[in-house]
Amino acid sequence: MTDYHIRKALIIVRDHQGKNNLNIIPINNMKVKRFEKILESFDEINSWSIGVKNTYTDLHHIDKAQIVEFILQGTHGDADKVDEIFRRLENVFKQVLHFFDKSNYIFKVDYKSKPVSLIRSYKGLFNHFPDSQYKEYELLTENGNSIIAGISRLTNDNFGLLYNFLYDNSCCFAISTSENILNVSFVIDMLTRFVQKDGYNRINYLKLYNERVLNNDIVYRIAGDGGDQEIILQVFAPANMQMPLVNM
Repeated sequence: MTDYHIRKALIIVRDHQGKNNLNIIPINNMKVKRFEKILESFDEINSWSIGVKNTYTDLHHIDKAQIVEFILQGTHGDADKVDEIFRRLENVFKQVLHFFDKSNYIFKVDYKSKPVSLIRSYKGLFNHFPDSQYKEYELLTENGNSIIAGISRLTNDNFGLLYNFLYDNSCCFAISTSENILNVSFVIDMLTRFVQKDGYNRINYLKLYNERVLNNDIVYRIAGDGGDQEIILQVFAPANMQMPLVNM
């Protein structure tokens, strides 16, 4: 770790009761929460659509994970604050992303199945990027419909185009990994095993991270209520992994 990273390292200290869910001192209207025992703390986590814990009995590795939330105050009805708040969230995400020495990707899936068409199949989700930067797969469903999903590298050059996808948090996440996942096999695996397809598509983050934690991957999701009361960068990471202390 470089000196820069040492200065930014966030040291988590348990309170006197030994609790695992900690509020770090707010910094410029931002606070940080860490959840180590995820299933025990499920109702306290800003967890809409991360998964339904009672649905799965095979989350054998989730106890190796932590969820860290970087929580920014929302607009509270002040429209003049919208641009500033979303800019600050983007800045937080960039700092966290750059803290880890891994390759970064964005996964996205259609929010629901749609009628098959040649135009839609051609356009896909990432067709405005070079072929070498993304992989897609179209899954045929019933009644002549299909679901398109894909993965793209996340780089400094395309960050501005891809970042906004993350606001559709049911259908999109970012991931930092040492594995090369820019392949159709990864997309098919995601689409068939980790996307709940029940009218509207939703990524099951608990089930997903139960597996990705074994690779020491980091998964990122935007949470909150859309920025009215608060907006949150939610980070899934191995329990023993340090998080950066971001500068606002």
